[in-house]
Amino acid sequence: MSLHLLQLKDLVVKSVLKGLGMYSVAAEQLVMGTICQESGGVYLKQLGGGPALGICQMEPNTHKDIWLNYLKYQRDIVKDLSEFISAAAEDAYAVAGYPDHDELISNLKYAIAMCRVHYWKTSSDT
Repeated sequence: MSLHLLQLKDLVVKSVLKGLGMYSVAAEQLVMGTICQESGGVYLKQLGGGPALGICQMEPNTHKDIWLNYLKYQRDIVKDLSEFISAAAEDAYAVAGYPDHDELISNLKYAIAMCRVHYWKTSSDT
């Protein structure tokens, strides 16, 4: 069993990307392609014991790096991203400088938002 990917796109991905102010059809396709390639819309932890987490399969080191070396300097993005972070993850952010990696597993909107931010930081054309 897996998520209905059309519903995921229409009900979650679009709203997250718009909430971040990072929506485009290309961005929607990029995030959906990542989901399909990385987890098939099924897995929340990498098969075979690897470190990747969440529907977009982001590695904890990548997650931490984005927060500490990019988002630290992008207060506008952090403000928009905070809409998708749970209260528990906010507490971890206050202590460590980034939300707990488990947020990628338990929070679908956050995982999608972080996937988009990851691509955004490397190319603002997408």
